[in-house]
Amino acid sequence: MTTGLPGFVIVGAPRCATTSVAMYLSEHPEVSIAPQKEVHFFDLRHDRGVDWYQAQFDPRPGERLIGDASPNYMYSEDGMRRMADLLPNAKIVVLLREPVARAYSGYWFRSALMRDPRTFEETIADEQRPGYVSKDWRPGLLAGSTYLPALERICRFYPREALHVMLVEDLRLRAEEEFASLCRFLGIDDAVRPPSVGRQVNRPARLRSLGLYRVMVKTRAWRRLPFRLGFKLDEWNHEEFSYPPIEPSTEARLREYFAPHNSALARWLGRDLSEWEAA
Repeated sequence: MTTGLPGFVIVGAPRCATTSVAMYLSEHPEVSIAPQKEVHFFDLRHDRGVDWYQAQFDPRPGERLIGDASPNYMYSEDGMRRMADLLPNAKIVVLLREPVARAYSGYWFRSALMRDPRTFEETIADEQRPGYVSKDWRPGLLAGSTYLPALERICRFYPREALHVMLVEDLRLRAEEEFASLCRFLGIDDAVRPPSVGRQVNRPARLRSLGLYRVMVKTRAWRRLPFRLGFKLDEWNHEEFSYPPIEPSTEARLREYFAPHNSALARWLGRDLSEWEAA
């Protein structure tokens, strides 16, 4: 039964199809997702209180399972602690992607928001300098693609069996099978096939107006404007584009950088990740 608080949380990782999976689940008749993805209560807005958090969810009749989808939760020690205190029985969903591709995608996403003049190569060089500290609340591109510490952090607050890890590469190859597996983990009907399953929802885009985006975030326009006008306005403000391919030398260097991390992750997950070596 719906309690007014989430029974599951998609905690990350950013640029790993979390928007797509949240969309698939929002089309399941038993699931309610917050109208604005990325509530960020546990890491950024916890001072607003539990009543505020609960008000972000508005389940309709028949929707018995509430979900929060806020990438970056998994990188926050304090955020995961707060989550475990409030939602001790929640099920946790994580999506992962080949780390070089995730870092490169993250660079283009952030460059659209922050108008950072640095190249990708300059950005990762800065991150590899001793004493580097991220300039905002999100982890750096490299730290955000080093997944095992985040998974271990989650399991300090939740039992391993409460964690469901998905790979973007699996989702692309067999979306319906992966979605059905997720449904079984969440305890909802795994025969449901929402119409958007298999579709990439959050494609690479750049903003027509950074000012408009910031105003919409500040005012939480997605909830305040009528008839889904906020979503339509946000869709207009995002102009699809194809970013250039990563430089081969940069890609090779990062594959070498991530190789030991990926090996440790493969052992922890108990699955073969060799496909990431030739992704």
